Amino acid sequence: MKKLRILRNNKNWSQDQLSKKSNVSQSMICEIENGRTNPSIKILKQLANALGVSVTELLEEEENKGEVTKYNHIFYDGKLSIAN
Repeated sequence: MKKLRILRNNKNWSQDQLSKKSNVSQSMICEIENGRTNPSIKILKQLANALGVSVTELLEEEENKGEVTKYNHIFYDGKLSIAN
């Protein structure tokens, strides 16, 4: 999730700092930022709260800032899979 890395870097936070502020493990943040896993809704909320943004903003693509990107949301096992 490219936007997570952008928002974290805008605050000059390391993954470890975001981990401590969001109560999400650093390894999970790394996996999410590198697109190797999709976060659960609970984790999305924790990350968004720590970063001071809405979940919608966290899911927005940077080039479409101010305009919500349309996604197809697929839920399985409590996790959110996002497909364009």
